[in-house]
Amino acid sequence: FRMISELDPEDKEAQELLQGLESIKILVSEDEETGIDFYDEINGKLPEGRYEELMRVRDGNDNVRILVNQEGDIIRELLLVAGGTGDNALIIIRGNIPLRSIARLAHSLDIDARGVEYLEELENM
Repeated sequence: FRMISELDPEDKEAQELLQGLESIKILVSEDEETGIDFYDEINGKLPEGRYEELMRVRDGNDNVRILVNQEGDIIRELLLVAGGTGDNALIIIRGNIPLRSIARLAHSLDIDARGVEYLEELENM
């Protein structure tokens, strides 16, 4: 809730985005010693047919996958799964959010997790 409370109350676009937001869940693991990479584990457990892959990025040992459940241009649920050496992240955003506004929402809320930078590319889709 701290992220939301720090939003500029004068930022009308951010406020409109928040009205369509139902929930954000963020799970981050930064433990390099365990060697855990839950990217493959999470991807293997996703229900088939529920999500459409919007983007997949491979950068060295890092993997990022962005999946959506959408109705037209409105995102009902977005999953960002990122894994690689040492860092893992799972971000779940639920609501009624226009696809082109997802990056703005992540930026407005100052979400700092692996893979979030790729959400900016969604603005151009």
